[in-house]
Amino acid sequence: MHNVPWAALIVSGCMIVYVVFLGIASYSPSFVPEKSYGIYHAIIGNMPEKYQKMVSNTSNDPWEHCELPKYDVWDEQIIPYVNPDRNPLKDCDRTFKPLTELKNSSWSIVSNNKNLECRARCHWRKTDRSNKIGDWIRTPGPIDCEFVEAACSENKQDVYGYLHSQVIPKPAIKKPTIETSGLMQFDVFVILLDSLSYSQGKRSLPRTLSYFTNHMDGVIFPYVNKIGENSRPNGVPIWFGKSLEKVDKSLFGEKVVPPDWSYKYFCKTFKDNETSLFSEFHDYGYRYQSARSFTETEPSPIPGEKGHSYIRKQPATPRSCKNMPVPLEYCICQFKKTKLPAKTKIAKLIGKALASAVNTQIEEGNFTGSCIKMEWEKTLSLLMYDHKFEGATLYTVTAEMKEPSRAQFKGNVKVVGDEITVLGMVERSNKYGKTAECVRSEYHRPYCYCRDQQIGS
Repeated sequence: MHNVPWAALIVSGCMIVYVVFLGIASYSPSFVPEKSYGIYHAIIGNMPEKYQKMVSNTSNDPWEHCELPKYDVWDEQIIPYVNPDRNPLKDCDRTFKPLTELKNSSWSIVSNNKNLECRARCHWRKTDRSNKIGDWIRTPGPIDCEFVEAACSENKQDVYGYLHSQVIPKPAIKKPTIETSGLMQFDVFVILLDSLSYSQGKRSLPRTLSYFTNHMDGVIFPYVNKIGENSRPNGVPIWFGKSLEKVDKSLFGEKVVPPDWSYKYFCKTFKDNETSLFSEFHDYGYRYQSARSFTETEPSPIPGEKGHSYIRKQPATPRSCKNMPVPLEYCICQFKKTKLPAKTKIAKLIGKALASAVNTQIEEGNFTGSCIKMEWEKTLSLLMYDHKFEGATLYTVTAEMKEPSRAQFKGNVKVVGDEITVLGMVERSNKYGKTAECVRSEYHRPYCYCRDQQIGS
């Protein structure tokens, strides 16, 4: 009997398994979908199937369920609006080099043309719609602002204009109030691409997104739900956890949820005592718990908060249009709908109700003297929800107004018997350019067509 060298066999077996897995890992790029760009693979596909439906097992109410959309960024309905061959830099002069330079907080002229007369001036933010502009400086040298406009003229004719920018370090707001030497601290970088949807980001920036996720451990949240029409009502909840717009819950028989902050309070009141993300970092540490506490992932209730931390386990409460503080018009939960003819009596009545709701918004904003009254022209589409809610039939309608505005609006309505109620906010669904420049309110501007079209032109 020969002794079997078990140790040698085990070691050899482990080496064979290691080599096999090493070979699989080496050739893993071949298993990536064909649509890849450069050396970074495109992020293709959707969330795992188990996350596609988040439902409650305790209720058969369809409004307690939330089926998340399966995004196809190349859906055939999108293709007519996508031109992959468009290059906004095609007509640019790639040989152009600035004639001026801003470096180390000092501006200078870098052109060899002795006939140029150059000048520079500072720009500071004054309001959302205007800047505070300084006087022209004609002698190159130090300049202490972050945005510098430069211009050059030749023979008393302006031939060049450029906007430089720089970051000027600012002193710490206050000294540390807690001991941080024994804590692990992290830098937080936020890269914000405004007015860019998730789908458009995947179409336009595949390599950038792939680099973030594959090389910087970035995490993409495809199902973060917008709750407002534009940047401000969506940005404030991200940073401060506060809403700027009301949430209409009348569909579910609940009262309207008022906004946490009014525009005046948000812009004019100091937030020293608020739960601002930024104020927490003023202390150079995390005020509520040390870094090692992030290993705890159980839900931690905070009085007055409406959401749940992304880094903790989510509670069993159904995350649906009914239970979340998200307006119905923005809720991404998917419901079965049936397309109805757009030239029926009910389509006309619902379209007129939508126009009436728009006019009500203009009246409540006291803009009737500046904006025309919207009149229904035709209903473009009408979708009926297959599931009713407490006897009410729900519709999503898109309607076009009469000339001269030709405005198109989209909204949700509830019909009970002969009563038609518009739910939540009505959205403007086509471009309106400068036709509403007579209205400064960003909330009311989409509803307006100015009586005087010379304003802003």
